[in-house]
Amino acid sequence: MFLDARKNSQKGDKEMAGKKALNRKKISRKILIILSFLVFSVWFIHQISQIISSSVSTEMAIFGESEDIISAKGYIIRREFLIELDSDPGSAILEVKSGQRICKGGTIAVIYKDANDAFVRKKIKILEDEIKRLKNLSRSRSSFASSPNEISKQICSGIRSISFKANNCRFQEVFSGREKLLELLNERQIVTGKIENFDDKVSQLKKEKEELSKNLNETDLTTVQAPEAGNFVDHLDGFENKFDLELVTSLKPGDLDCIQPEKYPKNKNILGKIVSDASCHVCFCVERDMAEKFNKGMNVSISIPTATSQKIPAEIISINWANKKSGAALVCSCDHIDNDLAKIRGAEINISFNKVDGVKIPRKALCEKEIKKVVNGQEEQKNTTGVFVLYGNKVIFKEVIILSPSEKEYIICKYNPDLDEVFCDNYLKIYDKVVTRGIDLLYDGKIVK
Repeated sequence: MFLDARKNSQKGDKEMAGKKALNRKKISRKILIILSFLVFSVWFIHQISQIISSSVSTEMAIFGESEDIISAKGYIIRREFLIELDSDPGSAILEVKSGQRICKGGTIAVIYKDANDAFVRKKIKILEDEIKRLKNLSRSRSSFASSPNEISKQICSGIRSISFKANNCRFQEVFSGREKLLELLNERQIVTGKIENFDDKVSQLKKEKEELSKNLNETDLTTVQAPEAGNFVDHLDGFENKFDLELVTSLKPGDLDCIQPEKYPKNKNILGKIVSDASCHVCFCVERDMAEKFNKGMNVSISIPTATSQKIPAEIISINWANKKSGAALVCSCDHIDNDLAKIRGAEINISFNKVDGVKIPRKALCEKEIKKVVNGQEEQKNTTGVFVLYGNKVIFKEVIILSPSEKEYIICKYNPDLDEVFCDNYLKIYDKVVTRGIDLLYDGKIVK
């Protein structure tokens, strides 16, 4: 009996030991599964991160330029001579257009003693201009590249412009707008094929001219000659003799607002004026923080949207402050006067400055890297600004020298800098493929996909 009890006890111990061994195997198997899962997760995450870090976006570096632009109310100051007549200029027929350049002693106008002769000569001149315009249109028919829709847009714009000038009593400018509008209307007829040429119209106008010439007496007339070489302008604004050109560089903020235009008496018989010099001064006022960006001798470009589309080079010759806290009046010297600029006095102007050109890249491509380099046998280290450039499937870090403000979306970097200007052996060049995405995980020489 005692032996049976002992055998049962041993059997229970074996069963207990077997259960413990089985539990240990299960635990070991779970631990192995967990460890395998962790290893696989780490490997998977590593592979994903490699794919993400190896995926980059690029943008080609191209040649570009950048400049700062401000707007201000500008005044054109120039040397001008009034053309006064002994008699009423109503019988004077202009031989030059307003704004046109004329030499000294050149004929500006012809004055007829008989008002009827003056009226006939004016009609003849209108016919001559129309004949010339139609002939030019017929000759240049094959060179028209505008579509009918584009010409129609210009016609609508011209009509609005004429209406605006007429409503604002700018009648002198209405006539020039009318000529341009007629030219567009005739051009559209040719482009749309409604008219082959204007030969019939030209013949009709020539006959009208011949009939009028028979009734014209040109023996009793007087010519008006230009006292100086310059641009003739057929209207006055009252500021012709209000600015002392010797004191123009000392103008301060508020001086221009204090000058009132002169009202010329009707009996003064003024035909117009001659803008004599080929240069002029442009004066404008800006706030103090903006004025501090300029300095004497700086080259700028001035554009006047209401007068001309081209940019006019100028140099700042004077910066005058009213007091320590106020803005400043800037005076620019400009060696350029064309037909349109000669007729403008005060207008909204755009001033362009700090113009630079070079390699244009997106600002987001910039990064900072510590670069080590051996100089004269000693290793030097410098925090360098640059970009990563993609060559095949490899990225290389290249240094840049920023020329334009970095707060803009695109920046301009120096093209082909001197070797003593850069610390890194590589610098940015035109047509490089600049990396714009995935920069943080890159390093010099990394292989990417």
